[in-house]
Amino acid sequence: GNGVAPAARLAVVDLELTSKPGVYNVPDEDIGSSYFDFFRNAGAATVCSPWSYPTHASLEWQIDKYVWEHPDFLPVFPSGNTFGQGSQPPHAPCGAKNILCIGASFNERETYVEH
Repeated sequence: GNGVAPAARLAVVDLELTSKPGVYNVPDEDIGSSYFDFFRNAGAATVCSPWSYPTHASLEWQIDKYVWEHPDFLPVFPSGNTFGQGSQPPHAPCGAKNILCIGASFNERETYVEH
C-alpha cells in the first residue's frame, strides 16, 4: 500500500561546510527567516536540526519567539551529543522552551569522517 504517511514530504538542507567536516554554517543571526521559513514554505511543520552550541542565549530567544509566532511549528534539536564526556548540561538551543530537545547516548560521527 501507501504506507502510514502517504502525504508526507521531506525537505533536507546540508549546512556542513564541505571543506571542514563537522563545521556547520548555521544561520543563527536570524534563524527564523534564514532557516525555519525555508522549511515552513516547503510545508514542514517539524524540523530536525542536528547541530547545537555549548551556549547561545540569543538563538534560544529567537527560536522561542519564532515558535510563539508560528504555533504549528516544532523545531527539534540534539542536547549536545557529548557521549563519553561526563555529565554535560544540554547544549543550546535546548534551553529554549518551545522546542523538542533529544538526548543522544552514542555518537558514531568518526565512522563517517575521513581523517
